[in-house]
Amino acid sequence: MKYKRILIILVPIIIILVIMGIFLVVYATTDLFKSDSDLFWKYAGQVSEALKSLDNTNIREQQQSLQNSSYSATGKISYEQQQGTDSLKVLNIDTSLRHDNVTKRTYADATLKNGDIDLFTLSYINSGDIYAIKCKEVVDNYVGMRDSGLQELARKHGISNAESIPDSINFEEYATLLNITEEQKQHILETYLPVIQSVLSETNYQKSEEQITIQEVNYQTNKYQLEISGEQWKQILLNCLNTLKADNETLLLLSSKFSMLALGTEYTEIANLTNKIEEWISEIEKATSTDNLILCVYESEGQLVRASLEVPNIITIAYDNVANHPQITITLIQSGATMVVEENEVIDVTTASNSIVSTITLEKVVEENKETNRITFLPDIESQEQKVEIEISAGKEQEGNTSNTLNINVNTLMNNQPNTITIQYDVNVSKEEQVEEIQELTNANTVIANNYEADVFNAFMDSWWTGVTEKFVEKMETIGFEIEV
Repeated sequence: MKYKRILIILVPIIIILVIMGIFLVVYATTDLFKSDSDLFWKYAGQVSEALKSLDNTNIREQQQSLQNSSYSATGKISYEQQQGTDSLKVLNIDTSLRHDNVTKRTYADATLKNGDIDLFTLSYINSGDIYAIKCKEVVDNYVGMRDSGLQELARKHGISNAESIPDSINFEEYATLLNITEEQKQHILETYLPVIQSVLSETNYQKSEEQITIQEVNYQTNKYQLEISGEQWKQILLNCLNTLKADNETLLLLSSKFSMLALGTEYTEIANLTNKIEEWISEIEKATSTDNLILCVYESEGQLVRASLEVPNIITIAYDNVANHPQITITLIQSGATMVVEENEVIDVTTASNSIVSTITLEKVVEENKETNRITFLPDIESQEQKVEIEISAGKEQEGNTSNTLNINVNTLMNNQPNTITIQYDVNVSKEEQVEEIQELTNANTVIANNYEADVFNAFMDSWWTGVTEKFVEKMETIGFEIEV
């Protein structure tokens, strides 16, 4: 009987523990039992990682591969301009580049061609901290500046607040401007997500089932929506800024980033930055916010397939998370206006019929041996004849060689006639054991801005620039291009 009493007590406890265990596993691994807000933030948390798919991995791998190598590159630029049906203008430019990893010098040039004839050449050298260009048709010396003592150079040229300019520009540091550590990301998330959520309630969230089409493929999705009113959005900003004032870790992070941008002591010193935040808070408190913000995430089979941000009738940003073809579409609505006069007062009345809708599309296409990033701008979706498209294709490195292509297409209307500009730049890059020697730049062979008073250097540059433009216009005329200077 004693054991029966124990079993009577233990069995229900074991059953309850098993049920709780099952519940916890189901809760952790599925979306059952989770609230709409939990599910929204779960899939919203995937957006940051998903956006990395737009990064061109071939370009990144090329940069890493060439970082500590000597290399050379040759390229061709072709330019075509078609005006109407009759006028066609064509020009070609040859380019070359070489980098010596031993001396750390880089040389590049671009030559305007007329068939096999060289018409006009500009060359560039980076030697140590000197960056300079040369037009041999004008002066046989390089002209440039040192990337050091920039504050003194600014003072010579009468630039106010010269002390806010960095004394030298660290290009590698600028490349890391947006980098933050995983610990910093986690701190920001843990600090500010609760601040945001404290303003919101479950009524801000909605769940619905929706079939969407992405690149001609249908997806049955669960849509999780967060709608934030203008007043709530204002309160979130105020709460986050008030939290930031006491968040020394994030203040130090912002201060370091502002220092890299040389924004001055009002942003780089913590005390001044805190005062600046107080100013922002005061401005926001006075502002009236009426526009709602709508955030949506779409999940299919446990994976984020689309995320969107919308300010109704102003802007929509949508990200489609598709393998091998991720895409961001930005839709801008520019409202037209009908002028109405009442009692000598002009009133702008906006109607949907005269709104202009523009789109910007950023996408990446992955193929076997190359990755292509494309940007497409439609100023007015009702006028497909006007479009700007920029495309960068980067190949995979094969035995130290890579091939890349840049394409730019601009379609416009001029006097109701189609005007098309097409630019294509093909470049081949090769790793080298050794490259042709690159000239060292010195005070003897280079006109360096830092070495001269402003009036002397400016007078020289006026003369140099006049000579360069005159030569360039003269050469362009020989191939049928008329340029007004």
